[in-house]
Amino acid sequence: WTADCGAPVHALLQESGRLLASTFQGVRAFDPDDGAARWTSDAPAGVRWSRAVAAGDEVVVAGSDLKLYALGFGDGRPRWVHASANFLQAPASSDGVLYAVSRDKRVAALALERISRESELDD
Repeated sequence: WTADCGAPVHALLQESGRLLASTFQGVRAFDPDDGAARWTSDAPAGVRWSRAVAAGDEVVVAGSDLKLYALGFGDGRPRWVHASANFLQAPASSDGVLYAVSRDKRVAALALERISRESELDD
């Protein structure tokens, strides 16, 4: 199968029955067996996104606007935006902790439960 990602893909992630294609303009989720599109989530206008990482039931990307964005793994809907940081590279995730590199040459360990609670978007 082949699938249109709408933009050049800079990273792939296969996790929990989904194949995620990261572009600078957004993330596209596909069924890895047949290539069927599952969801698309676009970056805000003028913002470029890093590669996506799985973080529990969320997908997290770093934006060129120095914010972290979380999307629902199952549906791609925005869950939270962490704006009180200056992160510029793709994060890593393990056991409920999100690790991110900041513009000031530091690595930060952020508790996912805490940042999702503090940065949750209104429905």
